Amino acid sequence: MRPLERQTVHELVDRYAREEMHIRDNDRKGRIPFILQDDIAQLAPVELLWVLWRRFLSELGPTDIQALQITAVSR
Repeated sequence: MRPLERQTVHELVDRYAREEMHIRDNDRKGRIPFILQDDIAQLAPVELLWVLWRRFLSELGPTDIQALQITAVSR
C-alpha cells in the first residue's frame, strides 16, 4: 500500500466503501460512485485542500482579499 499522502481520494474512498460500508447498499450505490467519478477523485487529499483554497480565493472580491491580507499582516 502506498503512503497516505500519495494515495488518491479515489483509493481512500474505495477502500473505505469496501471495508466499512459493506452493509450500506444505498450509499455504496449512490454516494460512493458519485464521488469516485468526480474529478477530485484523482487528487491526493493534500492537493484537494489547495483546490478548495483556490476556489475560495477565486470567489472573493478585491475588498475581501485586501481584508485577508491586512488581517494576516496584523497577526
